Amino acid sequence: MNSEIRKLKARDIFKFSKILKKLNNKNSLQNIIKTANEKNLEEQDKVELYGTEILCFLIENLDEIEEDVYEFLADIAGMTPEAFSNLDLGDLVEIIRKIGQENNLSAFFAAVSKLTDSK
Repeated sequence: MNSEIRKLKARDIFKFSKILKKLNNKNSLQNIIKTANEKNLEEQDKVELYGTEILCFLIENLDEIEEDVYEFLADIAGMTPEAFSNLDLGDLVEIIRKIGQENNLSAFFAAVSKLTDSK
């Protein structure tokens, strides 16, 4: 799979925030970020921890947000949601890995966290 991954944009923060709000569990992202920050990790290790924890959280709740996740990730990968949903597992992992490599996920997740903060 040789998919062109675009950089995350401001609109992606809002789209991802909407996905999290659908889960009605606004504290999850804040808890993930807080835990990573408390561990005094290097920036790259924080990003890996964010990604792993958020991916697990999304997978646990996929039945509620599956179409939204396909739409979100397909847009970043330059695909249709239907094509994205039919990816082989290896291609899916590669796209998610590329998204992480091409973007500052710490800043992205921090921005999403602020938008989903109920305070």
